[in-house]
Amino acid sequence: MMSHFDGAPVDPPGLSRVLNRFHRWFPKLEIVIIENGCIESADNFTRAEYLRAHVREVTRARALGIPVRAYIYWSITSNREWGLPFGAASDFGLFHIDLDNDPELRRVPTICADLYKQIVREETVQKSQ
Repeated sequence: MMSHFDGAPVDPPGLSRVLNRFHRWFPKLEIVIIENGCIESADNFTRAEYLRAHVREVTRARALGIPVRAYIYWSITSNREWGLPFGAASDFGLFHIDLDNDPELRRVPTICADLYKQIVREETVQKSQ
């Protein structure tokens, strides 16, 4: 059985290393980053710190000419990771859904939902300039 994700290592510069490597291997292809996200806190990173640090690495990679086409956060809503008990150590969602107790499955934005919107807005403005 997998352990909780709060013990997983976080290495934002590792994303840059991977992007550089893939660009070397596939220089004519654009890169799309999918399923990159964090629980509330892992390896002394809050979800907000994680998100900012990884988007910063994407921005750096683009400045170096690496064609990163998109960054898609994992996950927009709460989910059950690998059958683990639902909680802070297994919920990657930017919008929290009480999967066990809310029959309406209401989406409640986390602080990072607004942060992600802000980052997307800033990125859109930078591209249009």
